[in-house]
Amino acid sequence: MNHPTIDQLSGTQAQQALLVFYDLLPAQLWPGGHKPSPAELEAASEDVQEAATGHTAQAIQALLGEGNQALKAEAARSLLRQFQEAAELRPLVNQAVARAQEPDMAIPILIGAFVVGLAIMPRIDYVKEDGKTKIQVTWDPAKNAGDLVGKLTDLIKALPSTLFAAAK
Repeated sequence: MNHPTIDQLSGTQAQQALLVFYDLLPAQLWPGGHKPSPAELEAASEDVQEAATGHTAQAIQALLGEGNQALKAEAARSLLRQFQEAAELRPLVNQAVARAQEPDMAIPILIGAFVVGLAIMPRIDYVKEDGKTKIQVTWDPAKNAGDLVGKLTDLIKALPSTLFAAAK
């Protein structure tokens, strides 16, 4: 069976795929085995928004606000592509892309917080444990939010500027 690629997903499916990917990320990848809740992602996103200025602040506002589905969809695609580059995460991304095809998947109003939260999800580290190398996510939203703005700015710069012009 042929599965669609990230770029073949509709805007809604791209957002759904990002949510499925987040759900598929094992808790043990996160510090202390604790995957941030949607509320924690939202709080971290708001902290980064407060620290941002100029175009980045406007972009975060557009991502966190209602509407702007084309912008959120392209941001989701961009993040999925980034996560797909990590060999250990590629199967999860591929599974999320395939599952995004399922009918009747709802997108929560907090999709913007997932986009921003996963964009600032910092780094993927490789750690040695029991003689094996494994992948681990670095998640430290308590870190200076200003430092995280730079990470989000990279995502924003990669998105087509026409999407921001169309955003409310």
